[in-house]
Amino acid sequence: MAARCPVALWLWAFQTLLLSASVTIQDDSASYFRFTRSQYNVTIPENSVGKTFVCPEEKMGVYHGQDDWEVRYKIISGDRDKFFKAEERLVGDFWFLMLRTRTGNTDVLNRERRDRYALGVRATATRRDGKKVPLETDTTVVVSILDTNDLNPLFYPTEYVETVTEDTPLHSSVIRVFAEDADLGRNGEIYYSFQDGTEQFAIHPTTGVVTLTRPLRYADKPIHDLTVLAQDRGSVFKRGGKASTAKLRILVKQVNLHNPEIYVHHLPDIVENSNADIYAIVRVVDRDIGIHGEIKHLEIVDGDPDGHFRIRLAKGNGDGKGSEYNIEVLKLLDRETAPLGYNLTLRAVDKGIPPRQTYMSIPVHLSDLNDNAPIFDREIYEVDVPETAPINSPIIRLKVTDADQGRNAQVFLEIVGGNEGGEF
Repeated sequence: MAARCPVALWLWAFQTLLLSASVTIQDDSASYFRFTRSQYNVTIPENSVGKTFVCPEEKMGVYHGQDDWEVRYKIISGDRDKFFKAEERLVGDFWFLMLRTRTGNTDVLNRERRDRYALGVRATATRRDGKKVPLETDTTVVVSILDTNDLNPLFYPTEYVETVTEDTPLHSSVIRVFAEDADLGRNGEIYYSFQDGTEQFAIHPTTGVVTLTRPLRYADKPIHDLTVLAQDRGSVFKRGGKASTAKLRILVKQVNLHNPEIYVHHLPDIVENSNADIYAIVRVVDRDIGIHGEIKHLEIVDGDPDGHFRIRLAKGNGDGKGSEYNIEVLKLLDRETAPLGYNLTLRAVDKGIPPRQTYMSIPVHLSDLNDNAPIFDREIYEVDVPETAPINSPIIRLKVTDADQGRNAQVFLEIVGGNEGGEF
């Protein structure tokens, strides 16, 4: 509250001046009977109790006039609610006008409701013997109501709910809370804070903007309940200046954060032309939870143009939520047709929104089966040998190939007919 105006100081100062000065008043004319100013400016704090005097910028009133005159002041306009009362006090040759609040009022001055009053005040001079002197003069007193910190900040609304995705970048604005305080100056300046400490969020002290300071995880905490405080900078006054609260609930919306992860358990290499039906067991996992962590499908997207392989859910995953699959062999595999084997490209897709996918390459190696006979480059070889040729002379080079691999492709030659005499 503003300091009380020392009205008595005006009176004391004026009495002191009278000790050192003499004022001569003309008593044959009423032309000087008027207020020292046509308008005065005064102040008074709101919520002032009864008999609280206003604080003027200068002395207010009229000069004395005749010695047998009495001057009375009366408020004639501008005070419909009867908040003020005019009093007079004679000091030397000056009738001071003193305004104060009335006693017995159930209502009080409220700056937020009305911050200014223009009071019409009339001064009337009468004789002490009761005979009326036809002297009156009017002035205007402008009363400015000073602010006190009598109001608390008010949130509107008092409950906030906001949904935030868990992949929201750090330091992003989440929501802005707002409170109002109708007081002025420091009394109306609001500072925001959280009632309980949190490392997940921060609030700007003057704007009320809530920002994210730690990553959100739906799996760890899907709902954050916070209490926001609004406190003005003024000192506490009666019921005013206290902190107000608002509830803030932040709902974390799950998003598809993670790609599926593919893990392959290879079985032994497939022997070509065998009846093997499973080449590998594939496990697909997704660290998301809920529908974002469910696998929609695993498929071969490259490396098998002729459809030798397929992927099927392993047994026990028939509900569609399983993550284990078998890579099955549909057709007999021929190593000689695909000597380098196969390089299958797998794609796993989850059911998240939006869906995420992962690719992985799996090499398929085929073990050789001795399923090919050696082949001569000719069916019939003809060669002329001189009868004088020395023993152990080479007479022809035979070329034999085998489409198999390794030991299966090694060829051993022997003469099985036509050499009964052992010449060759």
